[in-house]
Amino acid sequence: MNDRPFECDVCEARKREKADLVKHMRVHLGERKCACAICGEKCNHHQALALHTRSHGKGSKVHS
Repeated sequence: MNDRPFECDVCEARKREKADLVKHMRVHLGERKCACAICGEKCNHHQALALHTRSHGKGSKVHS
């Protein structure tokens, strides 16, 4: 039995959970649902957004 039963139709990446495959598909579909509160840059998942936000540094101000 395969411990990663969910396979991407585009690149054959395999995921353990269907939800992980759905998130992975954003890479191929170009979906970017998470926006940076500081500069508006959009990312395809919250981990990428967290990494991006750190690039602004601690003293960065949120634009309104």
